[in-house]
Amino acid sequence: MPLTSIIIPFFDDVPYLRLAVDSVRMQGLADTEILIVNDNPARFDAAAIRAICGDPAPTILEHAENLGPAAARNTGLDVAQGEYVAFLDADDYYLDGGLVRHLRLAQETGADITHAPYMVLQMSAGRVGTVTREELLFKDRGLRGALVDFPEAQFMPFSSSLILRRDFIARAGLRFDPAQRGVEDRLFVLQSVTAARTIATLGEPVRVYRRRPGSLTSSPEDDEKRLLTLGLMEKCLAVIAAEVEAGRLPPVFLRRELFHCVARLMYGRSHVAEIAARPDSDHARELAARIQAMLGSKVFGPQIFDDPVLSRLDYRRVKGQPAKIEPGRFQKFHKALREGDFALAAGLVGRPDRPLASPSLQPRRTAARLVLHIGAHKTGTTYVQGNMRFNRDALRRKGVLFPLTGDMAADFDPVRPDGSPGHQGLVNAAHAGDAAVQAAFFDEVAASGAETVVVSCENMMPPLSASLLRLVQQLDAFFDGFARRDLVAGQRRPDIWADRFYRELVCNGHAGNRSDAAAFAHETGARLFDLPAQLGPFEERFSTRARLVGFDAAVAQGRLWPAHLEAFGLAPDLPESADVWRNPIPSRHDVAAAELASFLLPDPAARRAVLHAYFRLPESSGGRSDAPLLPPEMRVAQIEQARALSAAFAAERGHAPDWEGWIAATRAEVWSPPGDLPQQVLIRLIQAAQVCGLQVPSAAKAAAAEGP
Repeated sequence: MPLTSIIIPFFDDVPYLRLAVDSVRMQGLADTEILIVNDNPARFDAAAIRAICGDPAPTILEHAENLGPAAARNTGLDVAQGEYVAFLDADDYYLDGGLVRHLRLAQETGADITHAPYMVLQMSAGRVGTVTREELLFKDRGLRGALVDFPEAQFMPFSSSLILRRDFIARAGLRFDPAQRGVEDRLFVLQSVTAARTIATLGEPVRVYRRRPGSLTSSPEDDEKRLLTLGLMEKCLAVIAAEVEAGRLPPVFLRRELFHCVARLMYGRSHVAEIAARPDSDHARELAARIQAMLGSKVFGPQIFDDPVLSRLDYRRVKGQPAKIEPGRFQKFHKALREGDFALAAGLVGRPDRPLASPSLQPRRTAARLVLHIGAHKTGTTYVQGNMRFNRDALRRKGVLFPLTGDMAADFDPVRPDGSPGHQGLVNAAHAGDAAVQAAFFDEVAASGAETVVVSCENMMPPLSASLLRLVQQLDAFFDGFARRDLVAGQRRPDIWADRFYRELVCNGHAGNRSDAAAFAHETGARLFDLPAQLGPFEERFSTRARLVGFDAAVAQGRLWPAHLEAFGLAPDLPESADVWRNPIPSRHDVAAAELASFLLPDPAARRAVLHAYFRLPESSGGRSDAPLLPPEMRVAQIEQARALSAAFAAERGHAPDWEGWIAATRAEVWSPPGDLPQQVLIRLIQAAQVCGLQVPSAAKAAAAEGP
């Protein structure tokens, strides 16, 4: 094979970079140069990146400051020596043999551009799947000619799906636009396919794209990102308009590009909603003026909806939206944009609003006070719930009800034996708008004559939920009717809390955690530690400030139970039971076993069944370690991130932990990474699979017999 240059821009994708690089190395191509462009010099130097990548060391190119992914790819292009050039994101990876097959077709055809489809790894669900658009538009193999002969190429989205001849790049003067410090890919691809004399397609996936929380692509749109995406639309339209004006493409290509812009505004972007929500802001005025100027006065005839290229595009980004364009609705939306009626256009965006709760919910008025203990996870909620049950009769005599309705402790069979969901039944009923459960709950409140009702469930505040606002609204509707409603939430040292939370998720077989602790921290950090984003919706909806219980200080003082009683507004004189569930943390070895089960068992039911059996089989003695999963430097970054996001919010509610003390203690730790999975743990996992009736491959049995 001729020399090939693989350009990998790098910002902070530490958990994924090694696999990206190794996926190139494993192709077995001797003549390959790997160029990693460090676009985060304030945090990483070349030595740190080489340590991540291992040997043989790739070439590290360094920016003096952060310039963005477009500039990083240009830096790679400036020094690339390969006859062929390919791009790979630092969090993506090639399939085994994928680059070889892609490069072989590039050689065989001599095409300026060779395209290969990609697969998507849905990090939130832990599964890899094909991409509908790629299957519909680029399923055939062979030499396809130029863009005018291959109109589907107009909608190739990613530069990392292409191999380009370096002499073609030079001849066409191709560069990424550094002003596009995000969503930069399609402009480069469109400029490439309009300049190419020949385009070839492989028709089979060669790469896996990680669709993960926290990435630049999946992050919520803000003012800057809306301007970037709008700029991308304007620039792509300009590219096609120039080709049409020069006579190199027929006008239908411009109509398709314009249609694509309108469809993105309708189904995939927040521009219109932002304009409608803040019409008098400078940002909204700029967006509105530029959208109207971009669309002009052109209209679409009905034939556009039968266009052989456009009809194969899927614009759905939100579950529940139609997969195909609805002509009548689309034309109304387009007309509203052209005429500047963004309020009307906003009403046509996405899916219709669903009711927030069932209209059958009819809470009764009560003079009682409600205390909602909303978690968070791993802050002693299981222990508190156990003590509330232990003291249930004593509480009743004091006018306090810990309801039986919705308390799932007796009927719950957790993956790990010591888990308890608390009043998960009430939370489920609130989400479902279940009037029968709501009526039973208020009947119990009325019959008790209680002055205070305490409801406790850590899943009331799921820190990673994308629909927290809706969940809060549903809880508000379900628990309406109380004379007063108070909120209590636990808080814990952020790095230890994130460690314990990850262990719980992966050991419970949670579908969204088929990764490792480093990747989990990378993907969830901002959301995991943003206390205003988690508690703010509750406080606004329930018109009260939350009371925060500092878990670390309470445990250090031996006052976890009294501290919660005080936060609940109850006298701290109730006894503590020595027999309540404490939900001990899974060991490092248990976490490693659960991670292995998650990777090997994509079916959630099978995964949970195996882990359920694993945690009930006898545990081998020795070798257990509860040390943190992440190194001190990563955990210091977590503490600093949490302080930046939440310190002021917490302090306003009387919670001011020792941030500097936590940082100093973490830096002083002697830490070692997790070792190999012990043979006894692997055997236990295999036994769990066997007692669940699953076939265990002989290779796995042999590996367990040989040991680590």
